[in-house]
Amino acid sequence: MGIRIQPTQFARGEVPDTQNYPVEAATSFLRGSPVDADASGDLIEHPGGSTVTGIVGFSLEEAVSGAGLGPTGRVGVAKAGEKQIYLCQAVAAAAGAIMTDLSSFIVGEQYGMVKSTAAATLGEWFLDQGDTTDVVFQVTKIDDNLNTLWVFVIPSAVRPF
Repeated sequence: MGIRIQPTQFARGEVPDTQNYPVEAATSFLRGSPVDADASGDLIEHPGGSTVTGIVGFSLEEAVSGAGLGPTGRVGVAKAGEKQIYLCQAVAAAAGAIMTDLSSFIVGEQYGMVKSTAAATLGEWFLDQGDTTDVVFQVTKIDDNLNTLWVFVIPSAVRPF
């Protein structure tokens, strides 16, 4: 299991911009998954890949069969935006292992995201080092000690909601 995408730094010491949303009935996803909203305003898991718009944020909890695990059934989301910095890990491909050598990353570069198909991290989302075309993240800090990257979602990928 990797470190799931989570909010880590906020502008001027503020708390993360979060909101609770209902979840679309047939939807299940893990904590740290990118989420979008359907036409009814219910959360769905963002498809990733070449879909580089529509990111509302990243889930702060798991959803199972259309409901969050808390008492309200809603799921908390750390909303995307340039002021919201996330902590994440990287893979070189969907089936790849979590990268431990981050020397190829440069602050300011942009990358895509991918949902893991590897057994150890199945269903978890990561920065995709191999995707510099369908970009959603911009790197702001590299932490070689924890093998993590600090990123924000680029404005063109954010869906205000």
